[in-house]
Formats: sequence, structure tokens, C-alpha cells
Amino acid sequence: MNLLSLLNLLHDPWGENDEIEYVGVDDEPAEPASNIGFDYIPDTDEEDNDDCDVDDEKDCDVVEHITDLENPRIAVGVTFEDRDTFMRAIRQYAILNEVEIVARYNEAKRYIGCCKAKKCPWRIHASQLQDERTWQIKKMSNKHYCKSTSKVEKNCMANQFWVRDRVIQWLRHPTIGASTLKNKLEEKYLIKLSYWIVYNGRGLALDEIFGKWEDNFHYAFAFKAEIERKAPGSIVEIEPEKVGSKMRFSRMFVALRPCIDGFKNGCRPYLAIDSTALTGRWKGQLASAVGVDGHNWMFPVAYGVFGSETQDNWGWFMNKLAMAIGSPPAEVELPMRQGGAAAPPTVRED
Repeated sequence: MNLLSLLNLLHDPWGENDEIEYVGVDDEPAEPASNIGFDYIPDTDEEDNDDCDVDDEKDCDVVEHITDLENPRIAVGVTFEDRDTFMRAIRQYAILNEVEIVARYNEAKRYIGCCKAKKCPWRIHASQLQDERTWQIKKMSNKHYCKSTSKVEKNCMANQFWVRDRVIQWLRHPTIGASTLKNKLEEKYLIKLSYWIVYNGRGLALDEIFGKWEDNFHYAFAFKAEIERKAPGSIVEIEPEKVGSKMRFSRMFVALRPCIDGFKNGCRPYLAIDSTALTGRWKGQLASAVGVDGHNWMFPVAYGVFGSETQDNWGWFMNKLAMAIGSPPAEVELPMRQGGAAAPPTVRED
């Protein structure tokens, strides 16, 4: 810390002149900062220059990590595993106690917050300890009795990150929609929530459970290596394309060795080839080759993913399929296409 910063801290220990932000709105580094206009003017000199400045390196050997984020204990001396845990706890504390907190000083290693209500002296100071991970509440005012502790229906603390923490257990069944989650949260916590806040929070929770959609493309080659290790003789082909200076996923073909052998040795001489549209976040086509086993049940042989039904993509898929199963004496059924969509190249082996 340089001399100028030290002088500023001595004259403004609570950071009254710093930019103001609400807890839970700008506390996630992945989210863009928002500019919330809230002008706080202390009513007295005593309020502006209280004695809540603390030594961030004091008592850093005490470890009492919080474990209950559904009903967190917020008190002087309580420690948290890291900054993220502290921010999750303070958000939940604010919702349960029906208060809104303004972050006066919110950095990677120190946090100072105060009540949003004017004339309320309630404040809290937490900071990182010397282990550069653990956070501890160093100073906090007495119980909060101001009018903001009355019913707060639209609490700024109930943002998408708070929603993420609350619904993550419910989304072990990911078919639950945002509207259902919104109703459940409003009923449980007696607050009003925006549909889009719940929608975004649901997306964050699903990312935390299943991983981000974008990351799965990077795992494609790990999937290929694992399939080839566990089922030698399987065919997994991944073809990227260069877009600008980056390599992008283009198409993929998968034929597992048990499926290849099962089709050659135990299925009827029939193979159906078609594709269906992918309607999730990433559009495209899911192509498949399906046989019929001795019980007249469908038997998957191979599948592929590509961007659209073009002659080039279908030709690539058919070439990979031929590499997998060869040219067995089988009837191949191909779909009819209308409206200009490309159909698989005609192949018939008798």
C-alpha cells in the first residue's frame, strides 16, 4: 500500500467515498459490474468516523468455518472457507432477516457493508486472513432494529447467485422450469422475484451441477480417448474447423465396438439411416444408423453430430459408417427429403 492509499484509509476508514454496490449484485467476478445510484450521507460526524476500523491480521489463527449456508451464523469472529462462501452467507443472512445491505468496500481481500436504510448505523466488516483464503468477520454492529428489518418483498440481495444457491438441490431433477422454481422460492422465503432472475439463477445452478455447455466441447477428445481405451476397436472421429484464429467443433462420428460386432453377427440384414434436429442451446443434426436384432428390436449401430444436412456432411458420415461396418449384404433404408434438404447418399448392398 502506497502512502497516498494509507492517508486515504486513515481519513476514510469505511470507504465512504468509494463507489457503492449492493451485496450480491456485483460480488461475482464473472459478472459485469453494475452502477447502482445510492447516495449515502451520514447524519453526524460520529456516524461517519466511528471506531470500527480493525486490524485485518489480528486473531488469524482462529478457524471456525461456517457450514450451514441455509441458516448462516453472522457474528464477530466467525470464519468462512473463502470469499465466495462469505458472500453466499451474507446474501442468505440478508434474505432471512429481511434487510438490504450496501457494500461500501468490496474487494478481493476486504469487505465493508452497511444497511441500505438511511440513518441506520448498522455495519459489518470482514476480511481475508493471512492464509490468503480464510475470511473472518472482524467487526459488526449490534442487533439490527431499523425499519429496513420489516417486510422487504423485493430484496436486492435475492439476485441470480442467491437463486443458484437455493435451487441447486431441487435441480437434481433438471426438468423443473423457472416458473415452478420462482413460485417455490416466493412461497418459502416470502419475497417477490423477477422471472428472469430465477431463469438466470437456474442456468447457473445447472452449470454448477452438469458443467457449462461450452466446456463439453473441450471434453470431446477426452471422451474419444476413454472410449478407445475401454472398448478397443471402437471408432470415434472428431473433426474441428478453423474459424478465424480459433478451432471450433464441426462434426463427430461414434461407433462402439460392441455395436459394430452385434450388427455384423446378430442382426437382420437391414440398416436405417436418418437424422433429427437438435433443439437445445446448440443447434445441429443428430444422425444415426440403426439395425434390427433377432427380436425385431431396434439395435443402434452408430451415430454422428454435424451442423446441417448437407451432401458434404452426409458423405462424411457414410464414409465413417462404411469404415466401421464395411459392406455387409444388407438393405439400407434412407429417408425422403423435401424442401431442398439433403438426404444421405444412396447406398444399397445386396
